[in-house]
Amino acid sequence: MALACLLCLPFLNKAYTIDDPYFLLQSGQARRQPLRPLNFNLCWFNSLECAPAYALAPGSALMGYFLIPVLALSDAEPAVHAVQLVLLCIAVIFTVALARRMAANEFEARATGMLLVVFPPVLAMTNTAMPDALVMTLGVIGIDRYLAWLDDGGVANAAASTLALGLAPLGRMHALGLIGVAATAALLHARKHSRWNSRVRAALPLGLALALFAGVTFLTRELTVPFGLPPDFNRGWTHVEGNLRALLFDFVACFPIAILWLVHWRRRALGLIVTSLAIFGVLSLAAGAARSTSAAWALSAISMACLLDLLRLGWLGRSRRLLLSAWLLVPCLVLPYVHLPPKLVMIAAPAAAIASVGWMRDESQHLRRWVLACAIAACALVSILVLRADQHFAELPRQASAELVAPAVQKGERVWYAGHWGISWYAPKAGAVLVVPGVSEPVSGDLLLTEHFESPDPILDRYPRRQLIASRAFAWNGGRIMSSRDHAGLYSNGWGPLPWSYGTGEVDRFELWRID
Repeated sequence: MALACLLCLPFLNKAYTIDDPYFLLQSGQARRQPLRPLNFNLCWFNSLECAPAYALAPGSALMGYFLIPVLALSDAEPAVHAVQLVLLCIAVIFTVALARRMAANEFEARATGMLLVVFPPVLAMTNTAMPDALVMTLGVIGIDRYLAWLDDGGVANAAASTLALGLAPLGRMHALGLIGVAATAALLHARKHSRWNSRVRAALPLGLALALFAGVTFLTRELTVPFGLPPDFNRGWTHVEGNLRALLFDFVACFPIAILWLVHWRRRALGLIVTSLAIFGVLSLAAGAARSTSAAWALSAISMACLLDLLRLGWLGRSRRLLLSAWLLVPCLVLPYVHLPPKLVMIAAPAAAIASVGWMRDESQHLRRWVLACAIAACALVSILVLRADQHFAELPRQASAELVAPAVQKGERVWYAGHWGISWYAPKAGAVLVVPGVSEPVSGDLLLTEHFESPDPILDRYPRRQLIASRAFAWNGGRIMSSRDHAGLYSNGWGPLPWSYGTGEVDRFELWRID
């Protein structure tokens, strides 16, 4: 927890970025209409795609409710990020408790908590207003308290697991897989307790969790959206191959369970890697993915071998390693979605931390301490690089709004803005109005702010008669977290597989136009 605070506190004032405004706006709507938290309009995937939030990105209302008391006190960035940091500390407590429950000694439990903190996506997402830290925390609370219910009983344990496992899918829909993880633990428990009343007792919190999720979803539903599923244009089987490779790559680069597995099985790993490479190669070719590079195949094969070995050990020993295997596979529910960035894998971070340290259990004390210390130090270094680059990138909309929008509004100009991500929070704060094509648009004499991030804003085609008044280009040599050119895609693997990369040149450009 001290390490988490040490690494996060310097970045508490980081600007809101990427999906942050979606959840901040959702919270404001939840205060106005508690049962319709997604009933607000926004232009999100590009400035021409404007629709109610429930049509663009449904099924994720929990973060809006969670932020209500925070935003009632302050909508400043440090307040939101500090609450997220508290969530991370709670996740550390329950991850350490879960590691102890799964036979880790004190040293291994401490290493597990530290490893969870320094996973680069964990710190990066803690420093946002997105629900991934909340969902991860609820997930590990739910699994830990469910195991406590199986082992020790107690109404409080059953209630805590029910609430946590029932609420988590309201933040990220694929958290429904956590109920399957708990069911795996119930099946292992049933082998030792075959009486029907023991099985009913084990199933009770899971049934109640499903009922809680279904009930809240029903109460907050929009009639035009089928059960909170993403819209058709954001899901399809064509995404599966790329997302699967991204998921397996994340278990090397972001949650490095596969690297520690290689250290542990360094004498036997080659055969498993070759087998997994063959399996993954056949699956990739069957999906028409011959364009994949051999390096991506190899890294994915290492992760696949690691997961297969963990599954094998859990199955043969009928141990709770089987539970960890199921937990690590929960992000597979997102495979048909348009992308699978590290933030959607973060739900499995506690399992990755416990399993990573578990690989070192049979090693000598000297090797175990040295390897885990190197892993924690390396992850902490990468986390700092990611946090610095993310802070730099997130600042651009806040700075552009202050330099381009605010002065024009103060002069009495009517300013409109087009775009999404951070600009959709800071431009309105500076006095700009959202362009909704066909509904509300600028007229002759008005100003329009657009963002040029790797490509021109398509909304400019609607206003061919325009004059550039001012522009602000941002360029630097250094870290990138969202760049197709530099293969960095912290928030979306569509930009690239890396959580961080080094780049040069222009990053983003904002332009202020006079409409003629």
